[in-house]
Amino acid sequence: MEFCDGGDLKGRIEHYRTSGEKLQTGRSLIWISQLAMALQYCHERNILHRDLKPENVFVMKDNLTAKLGDFGVARKLSFQNQLASTVCGTPLNFSPEVVQGKI
Repeated sequence: MEFCDGGDLKGRIEHYRTSGEKLQTGRSLIWISQLAMALQYCHERNILHRDLKPENVFVMKDNLTAKLGDFGVARKLSFQNQLASTVCGTPLNFSPEVVQGKI
């Protein structure tokens, strides 16, 4: 993975929150689109990231390019219809359904 010299998305969000600088909607949409494409790429290859959070999204210094990183707990499913059944990742970022044991 290439070095993302702009830090992580958590740091970017904190910068905008504390500096008073406005995060442009267009920039947010670009990042969201890039992350959706990254997840699509992974899922087409049966790879689950399993720890999606702002700290694992890295931004280039140009402030236009976001990349998904930290695949430390990622899992490759052995076949396309296999279900992920292991709960892992960052507990504070779990969905309510996971916390309630519905998934």
